[in-house]
Amino acid sequence: MQTLKIIFGIISIFLFQNNIWAQNLDSLTKVLETKMSNHKVFELQKEERIKNLVAQSNKTNDLRQQ
Repeated sequence: MQTLKIIFGIISIFLFQNNIWAQNLDSLTKVLETKMSNHKVFELQKEERIKNLVAQSNKTNDLRQQ
């Protein structure tokens, strides 16, 4: 009888962990989908940063600063 309790406990732990992992995966998926839907914003930010870096590079003749 004691062995059955141990086996049941172990199985319960595995099932419970699986449920937690599934919830974490769902929340990560939602975050990823949100970020992907904002890809245009990220693209514009990247292009703006590149423009700023090129402008800074053009302001100096020092190769180290460029």
